[in-house]
Amino acid sequence: MDNRQQTLALIETVGANPREWDKYIEALFKPLDTLSADDWCAVKRSASPNFRYAVMRQYLGHIRRMYTAAAPEATRMVERGVALILLEGFELDYRETTLLVEDFVKTTGATVTQFTRRARQCDAAALKHIHGLYQT
Repeated sequence: MDNRQQTLALIETVGANPREWDKYIEALFKPLDTLSADDWCAVKRSASPNFRYAVMRQYLGHIRRMYTAAAPEATRMVERGVALILLEGFELDYRETTLLVEDFVKTTGATVTQFTRRARQCDAAALKHIHGLYQT
C-alpha cells in the first residue's frame, strides 16, 4: 500500500473510531509527513471531510489537555496540529473549527509562519482563513 492509500485508510479508521484515535495517530503521521504536494491534495480531496474533522478535533483536544511548552515533544505536537488543521481545511463547521484553531494557537503559540511553511497549493483557502484569525 502506498503512502497516499495508507494515509486515507488511517484517516478513515480514526474518523470511524474517534475515541480510539490514540491507537492510530503515530501510524497516521508516518505516511502523512512523507506525502508529496500532489498526494497531500489527493488525500484532502478523497478523505471524508467528517473523518478529517474528527481526526483534527481529537488531536487538538489532546493538545489542549496535555500541552506543555517545556516538554520535549512540544514542537512535534504543534507541527502535527498544524498539519491536521490544514488537512481539515475549515470545510465543515467553520465556527467549531475556528474555535478549536483559536484555542490551539492560544495554547501553543503556533505562528502563521508554521502554517505557511506546511501549506500546499490546495490549502490556500484554509491558509487564508488562518491568516484572518491572526488579524482579529
